Amino acid sequence: KQAPNVAYGRYFRAVLLAQTKDNKGAWQEMQNLPPEFVQSQPNIAMMVARVAAASGNAESAGAILTTLISHQPANREARLQLAAIRLSQNSAQAAIDALAPLKGSNDAVVHALLGQAYLRLMMYNEALASLTIAASGPDASDLLKRQLALSQLRVGDAADAIRGLRELAGHDPGNAELAAPLIAALAASSRWQEALDVTDDLAKRVPKSPLPAF
Repeated sequence: KQAPNVAYGRYFRAVLLAQTKDNKGAWQEMQNLPPEFVQSQPNIAMMVARVAAASGNAESAGAILTTLISHQPANREARLQLAAIRLSQNSAQAAIDALAPLKGSNDAVVHALLGQAYLRLMMYNEALASLTIAASGPDASDLLKRQLALSQLRVGDAADAIRGLRELAGHDPGNAELAAPLIAALAASSRWQEALDVTDDLAKRVPKSPLPAF
């Protein structure tokens, strides 16, 4: 009230609105911030971009981050955030471009995003390389490991794919989404009895599912 034209007041009000999940209200506040204020600090620009994306304004978020990266090309977090936004827009090549300077690293987060982008472009060899790095991290999710195994199948590396899928199926033996690609991989390798064993085990664990019979 005492300093209505100070940008920080409007900015912090918007941040608090975003924390209460009112992203649209937060974005309305942030739209009135001067562009030079938004770009004055990287954390401010990334927060404004995050709110813009959460409120359904991905293009505005991308523009803010693109400007930030043009000023600070070594900003890893901004590049990760921009790549994630481009993936949400189904712009896989733009996500790859955003991460280009980070491709040579062994950063699991970078390569998880690159792997998703390559898969969308059906660039399976590149996806395999990135997903291998991403899945080797201690915090790699089962989804990443499954995508890695499926990429291995697509490039003809059935043995490694089967090993990966067996490990995942062992963690969750009743999961048909894991058993199905394992059965397919075993069948593609003419390992018929092993494929039948996995199928029969799945039928016991999920007797009401039509998938094992199929």
